[in-house]
Amino acid sequence: MVPAVLVRGRYWGRTLPFLNMYNNADELADPADREDGRADAYWLSESAKFVGSAHPLIEEHSVADDLQSVDLAGFVSIAETDSHHYVLFASYSAADPAIWISAPRGALDIQEEGPGFSIGSHGWRLSLHDVSALYRSSRRFTPDRERALLASFRRTGPPVSPPLLPLVTRTPAEWRPSSPSDLFIHLEDGQVTGLTSLSPPLTDQRDRLSQVLVAGWLPANVLARQYRLTIADHDRPTWSRRPPHGRSWSPLTDAPVALSTGRPESDETRAYLWPVVDHDGRPDIRADETTLGHWSTVDPQVEVVDADGNDDLPYRLMPSKSQAVDCFVTNRRLVMVGALSATDMAAIGSERSESPLLVGKVPQGLLDTAEWALLRTVLESELGNPGSSYHWASHIRWEWLSGVARYTEQLQREQRSSGLFGKKSLVTTTVAWLQLDVLMPDGSARRYHVDKARDEDVATLGGRLSLLLQAVAQSGVGVVAAEPAVTSRTLVHGQAWTERWSITGTPGYSIPRPRETEAADPE
Repeated sequence: MVPAVLVRGRYWGRTLPFLNMYNNADELADPADREDGRADAYWLSESAKFVGSAHPLIEEHSVADDLQSVDLAGFVSIAETDSHHYVLFASYSAADPAIWISAPRGALDIQEEGPGFSIGSHGWRLSLHDVSALYRSSRRFTPDRERALLASFRRTGPPVSPPLLPLVTRTPAEWRPSSPSDLFIHLEDGQVTGLTSLSPPLTDQRDRLSQVLVAGWLPANVLARQYRLTIADHDRPTWSRRPPHGRSWSPLTDAPVALSTGRPESDETRAYLWPVVDHDGRPDIRADETTLGHWSTVDPQVEVVDADGNDDLPYRLMPSKSQAVDCFVTNRRLVMVGALSATDMAAIGSERSESPLLVGKVPQGLLDTAEWALLRTVLESELGNPGSSYHWASHIRWEWLSGVARYTEQLQREQRSSGLFGKKSLVTTTVAWLQLDVLMPDGSARRYHVDKARDEDVATLGGRLSLLLQAVAQSGVGVVAAEPAVTSRTLVHGQAWTERWSITGTPGYSIPRPRETEAADPE
């Protein structure tokens, strides 16, 4: 029997030693034990379907002993050696899992299906159609090779046993509060999955609301927002995916910025999620950090990119359009700090008992409740004195990062020279954006537009791009692709292209660890 292993989260550069398989940067299967990393032959199926059961991967060296049902369409890469076929099935959606199969020659059941065929073993079957032979050195394809691949699967090789999976029994999933703060962290099989919640997800609304109101470690605006979400019963996470292996989710799904009062902050969970900023807007640089660079930009934007790569219109990162946002690059993160506008300051200073800037419209019937009175007390304590200096602050930790990119648009338009009989000429304008992609637990990403340059200033943007790539490389929490993946498209009045450097590697999840389960009192 040849087992199938279900791998949640697509990750390029992963090795599973017990399958002797490697997934390279092009998401193609390779044998892991070859010195040159190359197989004898490669095949691709652009139309494949996997139906059956697979063992979920827990960690690099362990697989769950229970089976999970899978029914997915996608594409398949196959690496062929004298003893094995290494099969990597990847669904069309990057949010769905992959299936890895290490099959000794002659160990699979083969069935012809019209122009294609299927392979299988006990509990699963994989249909293969639209097969091409791939020549890796030249990157050429030869299509319509179903019969050749079928013959390859029918050839036997030296006697080899199917892989022996390192099976373990999974423990129930659970939520635990972090220490010292009560950020609730999800665990499966004793491992942090990347899911977090600001209130205990498995309790009723009243208990969740009480938990939010005593979460004094939260910034005032985040506390008020969480209060509104809990009242509307929209505060519980609805996603269940693990992060792609080697990266960590950003726990802040909606990427809110924090209102910083300039007071010292000792809570490590808060400092992990938001920067600590002094009265002058300078971030607190920790002992293990080194500042590598600094620049100012205007009105950074964020856009949502879904699990299939479709993007939406960007929205403003800072709640107000600040005159300038300061960006600080360290070997741990990118910190963004913006001063509040005069309008924001007036909103904070007026009607302080209700803090309209922070809370917004209060649900009808809540103004006279004990919960509202407690929230008001917490907000006023956080806001400090009317004369305090406030800033908006946010940061992107390198462990959350999945990519760094430069997006460029080059547009041409007609321009008439001065004078009554001025001639028309084409004028070229170049605009470029610096982008950071941050993974989210629902399979999507947030794309931060952290800087923008036009025409002669585009070269300056290149220097800042190099600084970010250098910072990630120095951090030790990510491997930066040597060359970017370049995509382009045609615009109505010009061209646009994106150079994107992928970030992979195993950074570990550095959010404060959840508290250990307390032992029961002895009888």
